[in-house]
Amino acid sequence: MTPIYPVYAAGATAAGVCASTLAGSLMARRGARRMTLWLLITSGLILVVALTEVLPDAWLDALRDRVPTAQIVVAAALGYAAVSLLTRREHHGHPLVRLRSRRPGGRHAPGQHRQVRPATQMMFGGVGTAMALASHRTIESAAVAMTTSSMIVVSLLVHSASEGLTLTALLDTARQRLRPWLLLACVSPTVGALVGLVVPLPAHAIPILLAIAAGELVHTALLGLKLALHRNGGRPPQRHRAVAALTVLLVAAPLILARTGGSLIAPDGPGTPAALRDHSTATAGLPGVPGSPSASGRSLTPGPDADPAPTRGPVPSPHESDRRGHHQHRRSHRKRTRRRSGGRTSRRPARRTARDRRRRRVT
Repeated sequence: MTPIYPVYAAGATAAGVCASTLAGSLMARRGARRMTLWLLITSGLILVVALTEVLPDAWLDALRDRVPTAQIVVAAALGYAAVSLLTRREHHGHPLVRLRSRRPGGRHAPGQHRQVRPATQMMFGGVGTAMALASHRTIESAAVAMTTSSMIVVSLLVHSASEGLTLTALLDTARQRLRPWLLLACVSPTVGALVGLVVPLPAHAIPILLAIAAGELVHTALLGLKLALHRNGGRPPQRHRAVAALTVLLVAAPLILARTGGSLIAPDGPGTPAALRDHSTATAGLPGVPGSPSASGRSLTPGPDADPAPTRGPVPSPHESDRRGHHQHRRSHRKRTRRRSGGRTSRRPARRTARDRRRRRVT
């Protein structure tokens, strides 16, 4: 795959990501009656993107840049916990009752308080989604501005639509303002591309930031699934579940195959991610690294003076081979004779006959 990223291509890709996000947002606005279906689909897509794109990229970048993998795990956990802290707030509200209520205490009477945690979770879930998407897109665009390909650009456009749809669904359900967060989601790729072209991010910081964004996206996806279940009393319609499962499967299958198809078979193949190829190339000559020629101190290719491969045993001589064949022939002949005589050989009757003949001659 050939890199396609001068400055004009970076701007074109950022504009395409912005247009894809707006298209996903428009889909959520037009289909407001099917908000449960949109939540199921987009939450599943966000979970797939986080587990098959963002987190593997962070892991492979950490291997390439010699960042400890424990830092990646801790960063993902911190991103998950950050969104969790935002969505754990509980508030109390009052239903619309008359001021001159007959109940003592008015709006503060027993039974008049109710938890509005689902709406609060929806609001903070939308804000957390916008923040996670902004940070993820900034880092992703900065990395893509330096090393990219046409396939990576296509994958960016595809999952940008699902991200815009999820963001709009969460914020509309919570009745929050959409324009500021949607503008942030659209501007962040341009900022990331400019940062990547002008002032590249440190190599060791990119995998950690990607892991944080992955943790945020995973928690946001789980929150969207929970809220979709809450809207229908814990059981969405079977038609919505089937459509959502089919859509997520159709999107997830190509991503998983593209991710694992070449990296698990041939580290230097055309389908291998660049991070894994760079890692295998960088560790090819290091001492102590399994699979490197210098790890064993000798070349992996045998030279012209190398000893031939040992055989399983000594080669028998022609005379010994004939003798073994003769013995095998005699054993097989005895077996055939024993079967014909019902298990008795003809050797003993022949000896008795010769003995009887000698006795007869003596007498």
